[in-house]
Amino acid sequence: MFHELLAPVFSPLAVVVRSLFHVHPLRIDEAAYVLAGFFLLWCVVGGWAYVHYARKKSDEYGSRVISVIHASISSVLCFLGTVEEFNEPEFGTFGAHCSGLQQVALLCTAGYFAMDMLGILMSSYFSWLYVGHHILSGGCLAYGGLVSRHGFEFAMVTCLMEVSNPLLHSRWLLIADKEHLKNQGKGSLKFRVIDQLFYVVFFVARIMMGPILTAHLVVADNTPLIIQAAGVLLQVLSVQFMFDTFSKRFRGDLWIN
Repeated sequence: MFHELLAPVFSPLAVVVRSLFHVHPLRIDEAAYVLAGFFLLWCVVGGWAYVHYARKKSDEYGSRVISVIHASISSVLCFLGTVEEFNEPEFGTFGAHCSGLQQVALLCTAGYFAMDMLGILMSSYFSWLYVGHHILSGGCLAYGGLVSRHGFEFAMVTCLMEVSNPLLHSRWLLIADKEHLKNQGKGSLKFRVIDQLFYVVFFVARIMMGPILTAHLVVADNTPLIIQAAGVLLQVLSVQFMFDTFSKRFRGDLWIN
């Protein structure tokens, strides 16, 4: 039903994406080189952020700048990788192959998680929760990209998880720059816009669409238990995060995450 409803928009879009961004499926050795390349690339970006931001402000400030860049790139790549397969017979099938573009999207984020985890281990904001998240999420995505499996569900989950993160991290950066104190404590215009957009995008992606994808993931026959468990855990954490942040928002309390 959803496929038929989306077809008028996504069918021609899939043709455009395939013509512009198609990547041939990667062998496991090719995928390993791509993963290593992304890791090194993110390390270079991390060095740039350290020089331009971390030394002048804080190491977490520099990390948040990189997170904005990564989340923007990741959500777009995963969206394109999903749309490209819209007209294919296996579209929407859990446990199916990865397209080349989906492999690139997953390996890009896996490389980022590896780089960011190293940064967390050496940072002033170290947390085992962050380390555990990066190991679990990055491991699943690296597995999918390397063996070319679970393309649809991994690309969709990553897109839904990352699409609100540019707003989340931009909000943190604006708070660090005291933008929330301007205009007699009401916040600057750009802070208020980013703040409101975050709530909307987070709710639509993680609270409305997330449970639908998680439900299909749980009942899929050819999806490993650890991937199903990771999907459920991410959804539970999203709901908990929503209750915590939305309740503070309605009380008028400032929250930082």
